[in-house]
Amino acid sequence: LKQNTSGHLALNTWQVNWKASQLNSSDDFRKTSFTRHELSLGKSWKSWSILLRENHEGNRWTLPTDQQLQTGSFAFQEFALKLKNESANGLPWFINVSNRTDYLPKANEFISDQSAWQAQTGINLVGKNGHSTRFTGNWRNLKPSQSSENTTAPEQTLTARLEERFQLFKGGLISSTFYEIGSGLERKQEFSYLEVPAGQGYYTWTDYNGNQVKELDEFDPAVFTDQANYIRIFRPGTDYVPVYANRFSQTLNILPGRMVSNSSAIREVMNQVNNRFAVSINRKTYRTELLSQLNPFIMNDSLLVSLQAQLRNTLSFSTKNNVLGIDYLIQQSENQNLMSYGTEQRNNLMHGLVLRIKPLDAIWVNNQTSFNRQGQKSSFFSSRNYNLEGWKNELEATLEAGQVIRFKLSWDWLNQTNQAGNESLIEHRLSLGGDWQMPGKGQIHMDIAYVNLGFQGESDSPVGYVMLKGLRPGHNGLANLGIRRRLNELIQLDLNYGIRISEEQKMIHTGQLSVRAIF
Repeated sequence: LKQNTSGHLALNTWQVNWKASQLNSSDDFRKTSFTRHELSLGKSWKSWSILLRENHEGNRWTLPTDQQLQTGSFAFQEFALKLKNESANGLPWFINVSNRTDYLPKANEFISDQSAWQAQTGINLVGKNGHSTRFTGNWRNLKPSQSSENTTAPEQTLTARLEERFQLFKGGLISSTFYEIGSGLERKQEFSYLEVPAGQGYYTWTDYNGNQVKELDEFDPAVFTDQANYIRIFRPGTDYVPVYANRFSQTLNILPGRMVSNSSAIREVMNQVNNRFAVSINRKTYRTELLSQLNPFIMNDSLLVSLQAQLRNTLSFSTKNNVLGIDYLIQQSENQNLMSYGTEQRNNLMHGLVLRIKPLDAIWVNNQTSFNRQGQKSSFFSSRNYNLEGWKNELEATLEAGQVIRFKLSWDWLNQTNQAGNESLIEHRLSLGGDWQMPGKGQIHMDIAYVNLGFQGESDSPVGYVMLKGLRPGHNGLANLGIRRRLNELIQLDLNYGIRISEEQKMIHTGQLSVRAIF
């Protein structure tokens, strides 16, 4: 038997809403009584409003013979106050405050189990010239009742999100900001490696200690297809860590040419310069004092659980000139993950100067000189720790012989040392490649490379594999042929053939054929 009622009453600027229901049921095994109601009282003005709401729900399960509450019975009651400003010309905002109490059965009555206070606020401002500000925040305080048997510790959580976009100086400065904080649980990860058919994996295994046992610190990302025989499988761990989390991202584009007036004599020069900056940080820390963990820029923190951070800045000159251009690049990344055996850290840093020259319409030359730093640190697998530093120069010349044929000649030089060990490398790589486009039919790509590696240190080690990139010290040769042919409007054929040869090593041939249907 179900009974319900609902209604709405409006008196000028006052509004009353209610709805309520009760459902009773019984059979030979149980009796139930489910009640629910919600009552609200509100008043509105020109631009803002206030609302008071009460909400209750109760579910009683008993046996037909007595009034003892059974498992599955529950109840809660909630009070809420809401304030909101919807002004079109002002600053739209809202504030919500609520209190909820949960009840559990004990004998033939409900007793308070836990209660929570919650407050929310937010603004949504859309201004002129693309300026916008959006903010939402949520605070929650949960604690068990004194009369209950709940042993859960009191807990406070805070989540917030800020989005800010604006542009200044006639669009010469464009900014976009995102910041978010929160709390939760981080699961410790476990992983293993599974062998797959040759060429279908992403990792290779090298028995560095010669014990014929596949250990976790003996797997490396495969450089060549014939070495890719394993995949990494992550398994969710059983341990959780309470964490605070924050995410921050910022993009900033500077276009000096837009900042000066049209009549300025230096406008043409300023139009050739621009700077693009982007940073993204996602960090999680152990729960301690909340305020001390809100700063996303703390990288060396003993409470850090996980971190993914990337930074990139590009300063370009002569971007609209097809003959000459210069770019200065800065790239940096930091990564840390919590594993079941400890933490793993990786970092990369690159400063690069790029020179772009196009002496003829069919020829262009690019040269990049860079300083690189690459590091890895494992709290358990110390043999995989390294800190590589070095200078690198990449010179590349491209010739377009018509609309369907392109040739590319490149020379790379690298001088790299391991600051955490005694390994060093001097690399020379000379490559020649070409592409032949067959409009409507496919394309053919071919390249050959000679690589000379002057390596000092233990080549059969994790650090040696990373520095040598899967090759061997001394003289190395690489060749690749790729053919893509479209047989008809639906079927496409891909053929790849590669050769690799190193000193004191047999020549390795790799072939791959695939057919795909394009719908």
